[in-house]
Amino acid sequence: MSIPNYHCGYGSSDLYITSPSAMHETNWVKPLVHDMADREDALGECRMNLAITTSKHLLVLDTETFTVRIANSRAGIYYGLCADTKAGVLYVGARNSASGPYDEVSRAGERGSMLVLNDRMAVIANLAPDFPLRDMHAATLFDGKLWVVCSYDNMVAVHDLRTGTWDRWYPAPNPEDRHRDVHHFNTLQPFDGRLLLVAHNRGPSSLLEYHYPGLDLLQATDMGVHTHDLLIRDGDLHCLSSFDGTVLANRTAKVFTGHYPRGFAFHDGRFYVGISTFAPRQARKDQSATVRIFNADWTLVGNIRLPDVGMIFQIAPLDGFPIHTAHLPELPGAEFVKGGYCSSFPAPSYELGSPQTDGLLNRNEWHRAEGNGRWTAARRAGMRIVVNPGSRRLCVRLATPIRGIKVSILLQDIPVASFAFRQAGGRTQRCTIPAGLTGECTLEIRVDRLWHPDKTIAGSADSRGLGVFVEEVWTEAAGTKI
Repeated sequence: MSIPNYHCGYGSSDLYITSPSAMHETNWVKPLVHDMADREDALGECRMNLAITTSKHLLVLDTETFTVRIANSRAGIYYGLCADTKAGVLYVGARNSASGPYDEVSRAGERGSMLVLNDRMAVIANLAPDFPLRDMHAATLFDGKLWVVCSYDNMVAVHDLRTGTWDRWYPAPNPEDRHRDVHHFNTLQPFDGRLLLVAHNRGPSSLLEYHYPGLDLLQATDMGVHTHDLLIRDGDLHCLSSFDGTVLANRTAKVFTGHYPRGFAFHDGRFYVGISTFAPRQARKDQSATVRIFNADWTLVGNIRLPDVGMIFQIAPLDGFPIHTAHLPELPGAEFVKGGYCSSFPAPSYELGSPQTDGLLNRNEWHRAEGNGRWTAARRAGMRIVVNPGSRRLCVRLATPIRGIKVSILLQDIPVASFAFRQAGGRTQRCTIPAGLTGECTLEIRVDRLWHPDKTIAGSADSRGLGVFVEEVWTEAAGTKI
């Protein structure tokens, strides 16, 4: 345990769809066929239940054997996904560029398209309008139309599958926000006579609800931070608050995944959450990812490691859409870890030195992050955490250079630990979680007094009031982080 150098400073919206005269016929271009797609001798049917888009590949996953196969990998970044079981095709968004997330010139020049794949994962068509699809995100199939969210232009492209024409919808309430990435829209979902649209906002996010088919804005509500995905199950609206690594249900924290969750599906009684590295944009394409699997009660089933795929963007069920995949290559190095975590994505924890925890802390009760943690600034310093189902112990790693500091830890106002530092240094305090306590909770760390480095350490000019230095918080089940 290291303690940092104390001398270091540390309305009614104006919405519109383009007129019918502005619609354009679909441009059909030569199909891109996987190298092995025409090998009749290799044809075979596998129970691939989920499709996954990543920075490098379109993947398909068998949820019984956890086999992962590569369906396509030559179209830049893959994002949107939706299956048309009646037509027997899978629509997949392809940006046809890999550098857009970190190169603004490349992003502005993107000409994305929607690949159409058959049951052998061969690309049989490539749908593209005569206007650019830039920074494509999620896609959904609804009312005979293919809806594709395009963040760069703050726009949703709408392809009518019956007429073959394209249209554009600009959902932003203010006309000046059209054609520029203001809200970073990323997910669209129909529900109960409405269209639900996620506005990422590159910070605190929003859920915008529109009447359908009129497209009047009904309301906008706060929902997570850097939020992605919408999943409706048993009337509950789930989403991923990616920045703070949390699954939300009806805007309330349900499960803490850590890292950067994006890509979300429910299939055959289980939740599947894509977990990617929290990393700068230019470094993301070279990372590995994992699919974390939970039972319906959110207890952990395990993790599927996906090496060298970059980030996971969307996960979609393929129910009722049998796929012939024996001819497709398996993803090298993919592995399933039952009941635990893979080495590249360890069990989640709240790292107090990370900016991901900034929004979870009670303002003014904590100092800024420094090194691998941060100091409490008040005798009572609180933060929001999520106690995952199955958790039995709360663990807090903390330190102080001062002997005699007395510390109390409370969870949801219930005392769970009380101790004194008999000597300078660090310790990991494990506390029993009160029975039945799960979901979003308040963790409070109390000290009997604050100390001042300039009055305690010779030569220090640091006049701040400090409590204890907190590095990490996590929960455990039977000695294992969860």
